[in-house]
Amino acid sequence: MATTKKKGNKRRTVLVTGATGFVGRHVVRALHERGDRVRVLSRATSDLSPIRDAFDERHVGDLSDPASLVGVCDGGDAVVHSACAVAGTFDAGRAALEAFMAVNRDGTANLAREVLKHPGLRMVHVSSTAAMGTPTAPVVNEDSPCNPTTPYQRSKRAAEEALLDLHANQGLDVVIVRPCVIAGAGKDRSELRQLFRLVKRGVFPAIGDALRVQKPLIHIDDLVQALLLATEKGRSGGIY
Repeated sequence: MATTKKKGNKRRTVLVTGATGFVGRHVVRALHERGDRVRVLSRATSDLSPIRDAFDERHVGDLSDPASLVGVCDGGDAVVHSACAVAGTFDAGRAALEAFMAVNRDGTANLAREVLKHPGLRMVHVSSTAAMGTPTAPVVNEDSPCNPTTPYQRSKRAAEEALLDLHANQGLDVVIVRPCVIAGAGKDRSELRQLFRLVKRGVFPAIGDALRVQKPLIHIDDLVQALLLATEKGRSGGIY
């Protein structure tokens, strides 16, 4: 995988949250391969074996516990925040909305407040097109209106709003990246993988009107490249 090169010869220290998740694992390895110093934020119970040879430092903490995050950004050059509760983590209903908000909105804001202690430190937030809700137009971009409806969608948009508020009022240097459906090896729960398995067996499910639905895809390597570029480029406060 080709990755963007560092400026000069300085070995940067990059904090990665969600390092054991699908996106986080790829980010960690890409940073390691290009020679950056990788610090991961993880809970004490997290299994780091999938990335055990690809990170340099571990900070034990929990996004929902601000006290545990103190010092996590010390000496850092950039933060890639990929940790989140994904769709399907919680059941539907009021309790699910509160649970998603606690992780995706409040946890993100807790981390951002640590970033703010270090002027010039950039935070790259891995959001999702889910923050926009279900598109009503065939073509959307960063300026399209957001209308999230599910607990997951609403929590992802709320996280963006919290970061943009901190950017506008406290000077947080943040870039928000909204990937769409991500393709690539290593995704445990993948709609694409299920579809490919069916096709391999000679089965292609007919889904009625859904056959006319078009969904954008991005390969994990391309997403990682975009995230690494965003640590150095892009407009602060921008959504991509």
